[in-house]
Amino acid sequence: MQPVPASCSRPLDSSLSSVLAIVGRLLGRGVDARYLMAPGLAILAAGGYWMSRLNLDISPWQIVWPRVVFIIGLSAIFAPLNVAAFMQHSAGTSWRGGWIIGAAAK
Repeated sequence: MQPVPASCSRPLDSSLSSVLAIVGRLLGRGVDARYLMAPGLAILAAGGYWMSRLNLDISPWQIVWPRVVFIIGLSAIFAPLNVAAFMQHSAGTSWRGGWIIGAAAK
């Protein structure tokens, strides 16, 4: 078994940072977080399906592109998810998670 070359992580790093920058800019312009999470979930599912079709007879580079698709989906989900989670939290108050429990009880 050959070790994975360090150059295999470069596409992962660049795709993660570029998608996070795009998603952050869209969130800053007021795009609803739900509209960014839906395509992110679809891309994540496509990357997961692609990785599920792999077997043990692959080279290190054959795993890179399914991982790139998977990481693009993840990075398109987590920034809007954090924005959606903290929308109910008002600025200047200490966060103790009480509003989550109160929202679940309603």
